[in-house]
Amino acid sequence: MIVIKVIVFWDQGTNRFRVRLTQSDGQINSLDGYLPALPDHLRPLQSQDKNPSSYHQWRSSYHQFEAVRRAAKTRINPQQIITDFEAREISSQHKQSVIESLNQWLNSHDRDWQPIRDELIAVLSHLQKSRQEVRLFLDTEDLQLRRLPWQEWDLLQTRFPQAEVAIRLQTSRRRIQPIHPDSQVKVLAVIGKSDGINTQFYLEVVKGLTLKNADVTVLEQPTREQLSQVLRQEDGYHIFLFAGHSSSHPEGSIGWIELNDRDSISIEEFKSSFRKAIQHGLQLAIFNSCDGLGLANQLAELGLPRSIVMREPIPDEVAVKFLMYFFQEFTQNQSLFHSIHLSRERLIELGFEKSYPGVSWLPTLCVQEVTLSTPLNWNHFINRKARYKAWLKPLSITPSLAIIAIFASILYHLISRTPNPPTPTLNNQLSSGEKLLV
Repeated sequence: MIVIKVIVFWDQGTNRFRVRLTQSDGQINSLDGYLPALPDHLRPLQSQDKNPSSYHQWRSSYHQFEAVRRAAKTRINPQQIITDFEAREISSQHKQSVIESLNQWLNSHDRDWQPIRDELIAVLSHLQKSRQEVRLFLDTEDLQLRRLPWQEWDLLQTRFPQAEVAIRLQTSRRRIQPIHPDSQVKVLAVIGKSDGINTQFYLEVVKGLTLKNADVTVLEQPTREQLSQVLRQEDGYHIFLFAGHSSSHPEGSIGWIELNDRDSISIEEFKSSFRKAIQHGLQLAIFNSCDGLGLANQLAELGLPRSIVMREPIPDEVAVKFLMYFFQEFTQNQSLFHSIHLSRERLIELGFEKSYPGVSWLPTLCVQEVTLSTPLNWNHFINRKARYKAWLKPLSITPSLAIIAIFASILYHLISRTPNPPTPTLNNQLSSGEKLLV
């Protein structure tokens, strides 16, 4: 497993991005350079310029889909509502403009950027022949860069199409808790306020994890007290799932989830309960809901190692399919990075990218840097010895007695299969009384 880290931060003195390229196996010795400033037509957030950027135009047209507006509830108020057919045509054009603008920027021939780009080409070309998993880690605090679809860079598309890009959010000052394996994977699934969302399919996917040795706890539209109480349980959880309505501040620093018709909470309000859950072993949060960068950022501050969020509102059917494909791969012991990448590919194969241009950009993996050294997969949550003990516990017997019981059972079956001696017969022989035949 190899990690390629790209550190990008704004250099006020040069009005450019300072870039540092490193590799976990030491093949790259901290190569430094500069990336030109983000072009105005590529800025995800609306600028003061009267001419909106290509990204902003794509975002606006994407928000016109009825399923997207339904998922986002009242937070999207377009000036005029157009049909899905019109939205599809417009967003497809703007999506292509974003991809072209992104490649023009990243393929810049700036002399201070070219060495880093050339080194990336050389490294990825070499690694393409290797069977090792490669992870690209974008370390930046710039919200504009976090929202860009980096996977559309043609360098990755042509040289290493199986690469998945993860981003770093706020680095926690707290020590990252190690994984606490148990007899089963502990999953807490919370379904919040979900008007306009079909949660039945979501429940089917989540409850299906029990077939993969998961202990699933489901809370449907819980109260504040119920959520707080469950998060603080000492047994803890490995994975936290949320489905429903959520949102983030435009700058991506804070986020909210809607628990029910009355309660909309921020991570800040529940930071004590979430911190307890993290201390008790929470390793991954998945927000199968709208605009979750703020949620991931706040949980990272509390010490959560990993989050999967959506950059924008996502149609209900797409969100459920993504979750289903993700767990299909992840429960088969694929790594977290690879599971997300394969799920993204499945969304494209099923035609969702044609129905909602740009929707495959939305799933975003956010990780703490210290977790990059070891891959995460489903089996890391399972302690084989604890699982064996859990199997014996309902029998109320010790391992030694279990062995004796098994041996006795085998012996019994062997004895029971031994044939009985044949019963003598007269074979139609008759006696006149002179001798005894039997």
